[in-house]
Amino acid sequence: MKFKYYDVLTQLVVGYLVLMALLHAFGTIYNEDYIVPYLAGAFVIGYFIT
Repeated sequence: MKFKYYDVLTQLVVGYLVLMALLHAFGTIYNEDYIVPYLAGAFVIGYFIT
């Protein structure tokens, strides 16, 4: 699997926006200690959306 910078960034941006919307919708507080799991989740979400 070959990753291109544009693909990774678009998946992260879209996934991060959706993840933040989901956190806000469910009333979950954003915790800065979980930045790596948030980014991993954002990448997965963005991968499935795009």
